Amino acid sequence: MGRLLYLTLIGAFLLSVSGCRVVHVKAEPQVAGTQEAKALETSDSKETQTPKNPQITQQSQTADKKPKTVKVLNDAPLYDKMQKNRNAYFRALNNLENYYSTVGNNMKLGWVRKEIAILGSIPSYDYVWGIKNKAKLSKLIAQAGSSGLVYGFNEVDLVEDMVAKRGDYYNALKELGDYYKSANANRRLSMLSEELKVLGVVSQYNYLESSTISRTDYVAADSIDAADEMYNEAKRLDSKGRLLGVAFKKTMLRAALAKYNELIKKYPTSDKADDAAYKAAEIYKYFGDYYPAAIYYQRAFEWNEYTDYPARFKAAWIMDTKLDKKSEALELYKQSILLEKNFSDNVDIAKARVKTISKSPQDVSIDINSSNDN
Repeated sequence: MGRLLYLTLIGAFLLSVSGCRVVHVKAEPQVAGTQEAKALETSDSKETQTPKNPQITQQSQTADKKPKTVKVLNDAPLYDKMQKNRNAYFRALNNLENYYSTVGNNMKLGWVRKEIAILGSIPSYDYVWGIKNKAKLSKLIAQAGSSGLVYGFNEVDLVEDMVAKRGDYYNALKELGDYYKSANANRRLSMLSEELKVLGVVSQYNYLESSTISRTDYVAADSIDAADEMYNEAKRLDSKGRLLGVAFKKTMLRAALAKYNELIKKYPTSDKADDAAYKAAEIYKYFGDYYPAAIYYQRAFEWNEYTDYPARFKAAWIMDTKLDKKSEALELYKQSILLEKNFSDNVDIAKARVKTISKSPQDVSIDINSSNDN
């Protein structure tokens, strides 16, 4: 009886467990699976459904987006014009260099070569492609060549041709720059501005108004009121320029230089002409124009042998260290030792340079000793 009761309880327990498991599997998982499947089917059908008017749908998607515009620069004609004028200017410079070399005008030859050297330092840019070339403008100057023949050419014609060509080059460069500015081509405008800036620096030599400075027979002794006023104005510009920053300084010094030269041209016998020559020499030296600087220093003491400036020493120093004219420098050093004793530092330097340059130490010692006796 007890055994039968035990088996009955075990069977009832197994039956209850089996029934719960069946209910769990059949009811809950089947309902959940059916809902998920229906949801997935609905989602897929919405995503893959083809619109009735695809063109309208595409337009509505891009309605808020602005189309991109690409600017196409049409600068090739202006660039070609600038190159043509630049080459013509370089050729005119080479012609002028050949002329002054042939006739032996070293001062003006130095001016031309200085102008060529400044231009040659400019990087060469291909503005159309907006890139920097490997070669500088010096290569383009050499490639421009020259007419080759200088005999029979008139200096005035050659100078006026060069100045006209320089003006054409400047105007073409400016025109190209204005185009880049209007087109907001800032990279190309920046490159062009560098060339334009340097071109403005070289326009400083007036080859046809230097006849006065070439004369050594003037005597700067006359008191002329107009010359005094001009000299004071030049000094004012000179002094103001030396107090400003580099950019403004150069502008003011060039204005002062022009005024000094104007005085020399108009009033070569004024007692301010030698002062103007010395001051102009100082400005030429500042700009690295050593040929005219040496000439102007010499005119200062040639026009006034009692000048208060150390013009002989400074002319000698430039000839010695910048122009490699040792023999001329030697004579001027000796003169400065004798006649510019108030500048003791210069005298010491001059004595040392005389000993180095001179081929005859005995002669040097005689000059130095005689200067000390005086």
